Amino acid sequence: MRRVATSWAAIEAILQEQARSTFKTLRPPATPAAIEKLERQIGCKLPPAIVSLC
Repeated sequence: MRRVATSWAAIEAILQEQARSTFKTLRPPATPAAIEKLERQIGCKLPPAIVSLC
């Protein structure tokens, strides 16, 4: 998952520099409460590797 996080950081940097209006539309990472709510709604736990990206 480190590659995903590194790639996402690069995407954010490019957007911030070259497409600021698009960058501003990005939402922040999910909160632990939001992740728990989703897990309850779907009836299973998300993989730890996915949760660690939030």
